[in-house]
Amino acid sequence: MPRVPFMVEDLPGDFVARPEELDALIAHLLDGKRENPVALTAALKGAGGYGKTTLARALCHHEHIQQAFDDGILWVTLGENPGDLTGRVLDLVVALTGARPAVSGLDAAKTELSKALADRDILLVIDDAWDPAHVKPFLTRRALCPPDHHA
Repeated sequence: MPRVPFMVEDLPGDFVARPEELDALIAHLLDGKRENPVALTAALKGAGGYGKTTLARALCHHEHIQQAFDDGILWVTLGENPGDLTGRVLDLVVALTGARPAVSGLDAAKTELSKALADRDILLVIDDAWDPAHVKPFLTRRALCPPDHHA
């Protein structure tokens, strides 16, 4: 049985719901019945401090999202200087499979992530991405939703 990870922090205690924004984001990711994933990618863009990360967390905690992405919800936070992307990609493989593959190099790590995501409905949130090049290693044909990208 494959692992079903949920790598999302709880909502903050002072969370204020934004149902209009949340519903719009859900509409981009799920079909009209809110049962099945339809989007390959979606992005939340804007300056820091406007609540993109909190909105993404709320999305991940939403019942319809958890039901549609029933094989798991992955979360990776990059930041302006994300460091070792190979390790970050392999961390997701570990979350999905429970084992760290003995590979080195970003291309090999991306291949392992693609295999781990195969035939699974997984939501992948890439938070606090400043550079599109930092996001690319996570975007296999099965990776979904980099919501927090700074232009």
